[in-house]
Amino acid sequence: MPAQQDTDRGFLTFKDFKKAFNSASPQLSEKIIVEAFKEVDQDSDGCISFKEFESAMKYGQDEVSPVCFA
Repeated sequence: MPAQQDTDRGFLTFKDFKKAFNSASPQLSEKIIVEAFKEVDQDSDGCISFKEFESAMKYGQDEVSPVCFA
C-alpha cells in the first residue's frame, strides 16, 4: 500500500510547497520559497491548511482594479 501523501490529509508541508514552486518557477531561490511559505503559513504550525492556501490564492482580489473604464 503506498504511503499517504500530506496533501491527502488536507495540508501542505514545506516539502510539498517547495516541490510546487520548483516545478512552476525553478529559478526561485530557496530563501524566496522559505519566505513565501512563512507568509502563507499564517499560524506558523509548519503546514499550510486549505484555509491558509485559499486565503493566499484570494490575496488582493478585494482591492479595486486599476483598470479605467471609458
